[in-house]
Order: sequence, then structure tokens, then C-alpha cells
Amino acid sequence: MYSDQAEQFDENALLASCALRFDGPAYLRDHPHFKHQKALEQFFVTGQWPKLVEEQMAIFFLLQLCSAEAKNSKYWRAYRELFLSLNRTEVPPRYLREEYWLNWRQKYNQVLNYAVAFVQDIHERTVYEKTAMPAEEPPMAELVEEKPRASWFARLWKSDSSQGSSG
Repeated sequence: MYSDQAEQFDENALLASCALRFDGPAYLRDHPHFKHQKALEQFFVTGQWPKLVEEQMAIFFLLQLCSAEAKNSKYWRAYRELFLSLNRTEVPPRYLREEYWLNWRQKYNQVLNYAVAFVQDIHERTVYEKTAMPAEEPPMAELVEEKPRASWFARLWKSDSSQGSSG
């Protein structure tokens, strides 16, 4: 059983460490037509993620910026599911953030099975809400900032629609 080992985990730190291995801002700059909001909404409706692992990792990166949201929100459901899906996935070299990747390996490589079981247990026990998209719309530039503002989560997911359709 993992329970003795799992008591040592901080879920926020664990998931963030995994997500930060991937350079989400660089991916979003390189792929300005990727509509992360549509992809996330598609997941909420169908349970399916985009086929490209890089797109999944970009969404995972963005979700780690939003960990202040209620832990039974649909966003935490997505965050946990992406962790469970991507925790052993190699980050494409172009988007590898070496400092964070090394931190991930040093902290969790030897205990990854326990860490995954810990998150899986929380995920299975959580009754997730299905309500409320955030109301505010940040400009796309905020999505690639290194230091997001405190109310990031309240504004993050509407950015796809704020870009308009010109171009």
C-alpha cells in the first residue's frame, strides 16, 4: 500500500513539478492557432484530449498556473487527469525546461508509483463540480508571462475567444 509514502506528498507541488517540465509559454508562442480553451471544453464534453501530446502538455502547464481554484472544480479534474496521463511522458526536447525536469526527476523518480497512486486516490474520491467558467478575459500575452498575476485562474480560460478571428 502506498499510504505511508503518500503522506509525504504535497499534491500542488507534485502536479506543478510535473507540469513545469514543459515550456508552455514557448509552445503557445510557437503555435498561436492552438485553441487551448476549445481543447479544454472538448475534454469537459467528451472526455477526450487533443491527439498531440504537446497540446496536452500545454494545457497541463496552463492548469498548473491555476491551482488556487477549488480542488473539486472541473479544472482540477482536468489537471489531475492530465497528470495521471502525462507523468511518464517524455517532454519534447524543444520544450524541455531542464531545471524543472531535473527537479522532477530528483524529487519523484524513485517514488513515482506512490505519487501516481496518491493522486489517483484523490481523483477517485473527489466529487467534482460541473459549473462556472471564469468570467474575465485576459489578453493572450498574459498566457505566456513567466509571472502570472494572482487572479490568473479567474481569467485564463477565456483567452481563446479574446483573440478574435482575424489573421
